[in-house]
Amino acid sequence: MSEHYYARKHKTAFTRSLIHAHLRGADFVFETGAGTFSKTRIDKGTQLLIDEFIVTPGMRILDLGCGYGPAGIAIKKTCSQCTVVLTDVNKRAVTLTKKNAALNGVEVDVRSGDSYEPVKDEFFDAILLNPPQTAGRELCNQMIEHGKARLDTDGEFWLVARHNVGGRMFEQKMEEVYGNVETIARQSGYRVYRSKKT
Repeated sequence: MSEHYYARKHKTAFTRSLIHAHLRGADFVFETGAGTFSKTRIDKGTQLLIDEFIVTPGMRILDLGCGYGPAGIAIKKTCSQCTVVLTDVNKRAVTLTKKNAALNGVEVDVRSGDSYEPVKDEFFDAILLNPPQTAGRELCNQMIEHGKARLDTDGEFWLVARHNVGGRMFEQKMEEVYGNVETIARQSGYRVYRSKKT
């Protein structure tokens, strides 16, 4: 049985791969490997979230559970005036994210830790999440709930999921926690949901 990517450390041998992606109108290269999420390509949900995220210069953005970093890196590359913090519990993913930021010529703040632990006293204009569904619904719901405390007033919580594979439940949870939710985009069964902290 393979190790879960939502883990601090991995015993599996690291096999390096390079993948290319076109995100937010720009070309990127990412180093990936065993023990990380979607190691052979940018998954469709993440790509949809990246391309549909509405950014304003000067925003402070948290890429929660960043994997090897495609979302935060692509947003920073196309919005140099934004501050982007990327976090992941998976230390291998954090190492790769740092490498990928350098590969793509961007300066981002990459941190290791579980959920909001690395940013426990900080606030953001937006939080992005592709929830680790295989780690369990309870964890994913906690990420939605606890995000509210890390958002500034009028801050936005963005989440992508397959609507018929957990997404509907996450949409309901976002409505419950934030009092509002809207569908920003839909493609190939995936939907991008956004809630605003008021």
